[in-house]
Amino acid sequence: MKVDAYIRSANTILGLYDGKTPFAGWLKEYFRKEKKFGSRDRRMVTQLCYGYFRLGNLLADRSREERILFAHEVQTGVASLPDDLLAVFPLRAHLSPEIDAVAFVRAQLEQPDLFLRTRPGRQAQVTQKLEAAGIGFSECAPDCIALPNGSKIDEVIAIDADAVVQDRSSQRVLDGLVEILDPGKSFSLWDCCAASGGKSILAADRFPKVQLTASDVRESILHNLRKRFARAGITRYRSFVADVGASTFSFPHTFDVVLCDAPCSGSGTWGRTPEQLTYFTEDRIANYASLQRRIAVNALQQVKKGGYFLYITCSVFAAENEANVALLQKESGLSLVDARYYKGYVQNADTLYAALFRL
Repeated sequence: MKVDAYIRSANTILGLYDGKTPFAGWLKEYFRKEKKFGSRDRRMVTQLCYGYFRLGNLLADRSREERILFAHEVQTGVASLPDDLLAVFPLRAHLSPEIDAVAFVRAQLEQPDLFLRTRPGRQAQVTQKLEAAGIGFSECAPDCIALPNGSKIDEVIAIDADAVVQDRSSQRVLDGLVEILDPGKSFSLWDCCAASGGKSILAADRFPKVQLTASDVRESILHNLRKRFARAGITRYRSFVADVGASTFSFPHTFDVVLCDAPCSGSGTWGRTPEQLTYFTEDRIANYASLQRRIAVNALQQVKKGGYFLYITCSVFAAENEANVALLQKESGLSLVDARYYKGYVQNADTLYAALFRL
């Protein structure tokens, strides 16, 4: 195929996609059905589609095919971005004042790196394996490795045993706890929206004696978490299904630390899923903020007196972060210890927010 044929194919694909499922999975299924695309064709068309999404609202008055071509020309250096760069991000009015809007929006035009967090004592072993496989990387911290996105690492290292695939900013969200708690201390921690367990594994590595409890809304989620914990060698933990945001939620146990990695817009990660620049609607910000408050208010009831509540999102919207933190302070009696953005947009990484409270 030539470039014009790739552009026509990308235009067809983008016309079929409705934004209801993640584009990466949808496109993989499309290519599975459409056998005419070879590996190079798939790669080129994929790049064109993602380039189009990264434009966000930029040049919205042009046709889709024109915008695909323009994105390609920007990527290849033939064209330059216009001055109204902020138009890329349609919801910029909702950005936290802590976020540098221009730098953040510019970061949306590039795919973030792939990051590994090496497990305790495995850094040298992992870097040796990567070098032997000829995979380029850089070490950005004693246990953090950055690689080009798309690096084939599954057959090189033991995922979750040697290293965890975890964004650079996500690796740091427990920093507030690490600065306060003794790493050799035994304490109880409940990860109330545990998902695949990345933050729990991080907690187990930072605090080897932690007594872990993990929950999420569906058994299928916890099934995957348990498989991941097994690969990571984590055997001492409890897990249970719970909808912490439900009005009927009740739980008889309290914890020294409650970690609430709340469901959110994910706007700090849209560099990885740029289709959200097109399909995420403004009304969903308020919906997420409301859900987050319900979850947080219920979860913090399980914090022991003198314990800690850690609220985390991967959002850059003030309504999901600072506004919710202010409400929690006002209504709960919690004292805010620390609140910070992990500004991945200056590190080719995701941007996260974490607020640490003490009861």
